[in-house]
Amino acid sequence: MAAIVTNNFRISNAQQWVNQVSDDRYGSHYLFVGRPQPFALHTGGGSDQIPPHPVDNEDTNYMVWRDMIAARFIGESDVSVAVARHDWQRDVPYDYYRSDYGSVVNGAPVTTLNGNWDMFETNSAMYVKAKHNVYKCLWNNYGAQSIEEPSGNSVKEFTTSDGYVWKFMYSISATDDIRFVTSDFHAVHVDEDVKAAAVDGAISQYHIANKGRGYEDGDYLDQPLVGDGEGGTFNLVVKNNEVYSIEASIVGSGYSYAYLNIDDIVGIGTPQTSAWITAIIPPPGGHGFDPTKELGGFYAIANTILAGEEGEGDFVVDQEFRRIGLMKDPYDYGTTNLATSDTLNALKSMTFHVGFSEYWPNDERIVGSTSGATALISHFSINTGNLKYIQPQWSGEINLDGLDHDPKVSEADFIIGESVTSESGATGVVRTVQPPEVEYYSGSILYIENRAPIVRSADQTENIKLIIEF
Repeated sequence: MAAIVTNNFRISNAQQWVNQVSDDRYGSHYLFVGRPQPFALHTGGGSDQIPPHPVDNEDTNYMVWRDMIAARFIGESDVSVAVARHDWQRDVPYDYYRSDYGSVVNGAPVTTLNGNWDMFETNSAMYVKAKHNVYKCLWNNYGAQSIEEPSGNSVKEFTTSDGYVWKFMYSISATDDIRFVTSDFHAVHVDEDVKAAAVDGAISQYHIANKGRGYEDGDYLDQPLVGDGEGGTFNLVVKNNEVYSIEASIVGSGYSYAYLNIDDIVGIGTPQTSAWITAIIPPPGGHGFDPTKELGGFYAIANTILAGEEGEGDFVVDQEFRRIGLMKDPYDYGTTNLATSDTLNALKSMTFHVGFSEYWPNDERIVGSTSGATALISHFSINTGNLKYIQPQWSGEINLDGLDHDPKVSEADFIIGESVTSESGATGVVRTVQPPEVEYYSGSILYIENRAPIVRSADQTENIKLIIEF
């Protein structure tokens, strides 16, 4: 059975996900950071230099919860459908829009300049960084190098001095440029003026696949286009007994297919070899009507900005994180109520009675003298005596052979009144024990990304962008 999952399916999924995040009727979504402790062979594999690839199974879901630091709510202003980014550069040939990539025309498959069949593997959509504008190439002058940067925001197609034909699609605001533009992707928007000016089924471009041989030289003007639309005409020039050029004289409208029978043009003669010319059918609605579909919007960007001790300390500083991700519908701790807070602390914590040690190094292992509970330090405040910690899958206790023979952290909770000791000898007597703000293992983990460590500090801001491909 021959079948494909179409790009439209992927685009629809991306758009639906963005719509769901933007509408609280579909639940709550959070972007989280975690994994303060280093990656290592005995703690799940990989290293800080080469982070391990996440495994999609239930064990991973549990482990992600156990070393989560904090989460930030994301809503409509934090997500956008996105497309692949291609910056315009001088002296580079660019692909142009065609409706028939992958089809066989004149005995050969239609391919991009790089030999691909997928329209969205082309570099036909250009991002001009200086202007924050996005353009679509409609004609590349037979693969010539582009030497003039497209500019302006006219709703009409325009031709540059190098013979390229461009279509302005939309601009990206300065705010969205910060939030939804990366080195490889950028947000996609609809320019309402461009959309209003789009003409469904208008044929403005043609491709000469075979020039033919044996025609009568001359200019053949306003020849009717045959198809299911109306009003389309073209001008054809024959030189040296072969088709030299073709251009639209009237673009018409309503075409979903069109063909040109050059041999039937009055006065053109009987050729030895017939020409083959393709009318380039625009996307539904016309160029610029639906940039998401036209440019391959099957990506989504989720963005959040963390400044210092965001969430009144929920996002701890002077600590690292190595994991970012997305989750849906987590509960408030100890309930089955969907979390709605702007930030959620995912760390457990304790405070000490007076007389505690002043130095509790991050990532050190601590042990409760009575409970036997073990944990890894995530953050300690000398001012409040508050120690935040995680109880991950692995304790970090290594034997001489370099392997963790008893990897499980004790499931026990720390007990008020017991003494807690760190690996370096810090001690304190537990005064209070506080749970996280979010119920572990609730909701669904949607996305996990392991990365090199990012160190947080009080005077630092992190602009976190997740790219999701559908």
